[in-house]
Amino acid sequence: MDNWLRHNNVIRVVAVVVGILLWVIVRLDLQNSSGPTQPTTVSQTYTNVGVQVVGLDEERYTLLSYEPARVSLTVVGTASALRRVDINDYRVVLNLTDIAAGEHQVSLTPEGFPNNVQVVLDPPNVTVTIDEKERKEVPVSIQTVGSPADGYTAGEAIAQPNRVNVTVISSEADRVAGVVGTIDIAGATASVKQQVKLVAIDQDGQELDVAVTPAVVDVEVPITSPFKTMPLQIALVGNTPAGYAVASFEQSASEVTVFAPQAFLNSLEFYDGLRIDLSQLTETTTFEFDIAPKQGVERVEPAKVTAKVTVVPAVVQTLPGVPVTLNGGSANYEYRIVDPTAGELDVPVEGAPGVIEKLSPRDVRAIVDVSNLAPGMYELPIDYSLPSFVETADGASSIVRVEVAPKSDAASADPAAPLDDGSVEGGDAVGPGEEPAAPSEPEAE
Repeated sequence: MDNWLRHNNVIRVVAVVVGILLWVIVRLDLQNSSGPTQPTTVSQTYTNVGVQVVGLDEERYTLLSYEPARVSLTVVGTASALRRVDINDYRVVLNLTDIAAGEHQVSLTPEGFPNNVQVVLDPPNVTVTIDEKERKEVPVSIQTVGSPADGYTAGEAIAQPNRVNVTVISSEADRVAGVVGTIDIAGATASVKQQVKLVAIDQDGQELDVAVTPAVVDVEVPITSPFKTMPLQIALVGNTPAGYAVASFEQSASEVTVFAPQAFLNSLEFYDGLRIDLSQLTETTTFEFDIAPKQGVERVEPAKVTAKVTVVPAVVQTLPGVPVTLNGGSANYEYRIVDPTAGELDVPVEGAPGVIEKLSPRDVRAIVDVSNLAPGMYELPIDYSLPSFVETADGASSIVRVEVAPKSDAASADPAAPLDDGSVEGGDAVGPGEEPAAPSEPEAE
């Protein structure tokens, strides 16, 4: 080798080769320096970037949580590419399509970024907790606030519909105790109708953040004025034509409920104003009446009533031994019925066969008023007290003869003092046919 290097020709050849290599290297450098320059890669990091959730089946599931809720985002690319990236225009997506209930690790996906950049997420996955929803049907409860006007009464609130659905996660379904709404009836004088929002509550009455369907229902609270139930009187006036009698009288409602101010109700014992004239009736007739509210009455229930008057040919029957009752006598006088001597009357009465056949003498009273009479003989009118639909017939006595005399001890008594009960039946003070006792002689001194 040393011999070769001592050779001038060899040295010349080596020098030429080295020169050529240097020329090639310089040439390549010149070519590279004259061509295009490779771009420089840069990166931009964004922190606290929100995650957008998509794809969850909200009819069946509830997203309880996902952690972390915000991530860091690093975009890698050329400076010019990064200048075109606006983080507000792009998003990080958590896609929960086909994800069932439970806890899952789900990858995040950056969307909307240019193709010439690379996006790196930190962390790339989040922990997701999903619970299944449960639909529960519950009754609606309506609470009233305030009181109606004085004297008015609030009825039970009516909700339509009266049952609704509550959608709640299965783990909290047992917490739902009911669904309530509130309606204000303060000062109301008529039924209150409103749409009411509903909320679900737990056993302690605390509101629960759950979905109620429907969330609003129609509610009506009846408000009634003071009322009083009382007999309904239909007056029968006049008498049936000769030869006819009322066998029975029926009305569809014997009582009515009257709605009016309390002070007005306190003055009413019965409700009247309806009349039937018997003087034109020769056959059974049914009447229908509208029960009109009197002045000061709000309404009457029922608003209509029917009445049936059964009219039949009349019959006459004589009731024997009807006692004469003397009313209004004084304790200082004796009263004697002179005529009829027995103090009793045979009274012919007229009425429907079914009514007459049930009568007895004790059902009729013949009353004579002897009040304020001085001693003497009197012919006094008889006032007959008869059952309904019965009248005295032709031939009934209209007067009795009564003798009034002072009692034997009247000198020591107040002549104006009345009897204890004011009545004498059948001439109790003096027996029928008896002479009044002679006054006693004064004792000798």
